[in-house]
Amino acid sequence: MQWRNSSRRYGIISIGLHWIFALAVYGMFGLGLWMVTLSYYDGWYHQAPELHKSIGVLLMLGLVFRVIWRHISPPPAAQKTHSKFTRVSAVAAHIALYALLFAILACSRFRQPLAMPALRPTRRGLFTSGSPGAW
Repeated sequence: MQWRNSSRRYGIISIGLHWIFALAVYGMFGLGLWMVTLSYYDGWYHQAPELHKSIGVLLMLGLVFRVIWRHISPPPAAQKTHSKFTRVSAVAAHIALYALLFAILACSRFRQPLAMPALRPTRRGLFTSGSPGAW
């Protein structure tokens, strides 16, 4: 298998980045859900958020590398058998996912210094976050 993308296939670096990000994003989501269940006296109460932040910083750096790599080694062209709508919507979906990941990672880094209250699930399944004036 080749390192860089070709006109027909993704390379090993692109495939590896894809799966690392997929696992990391789902893992971070699970870690976040688990962290809100910890009590103050739990041993992981202070360590889990630090782990979560560290992985988030690595994800941000990896995302920057991934965007740079996408420009160095462009992805294969969409198949001509797909409709124009499918090809355009695939590009739009990729751009939206990159923007969403950047927004989530950037907002989490800017949120921390402001000491905004974390979103916590309630028994009714809704989220509470304190009053906006407390931010």
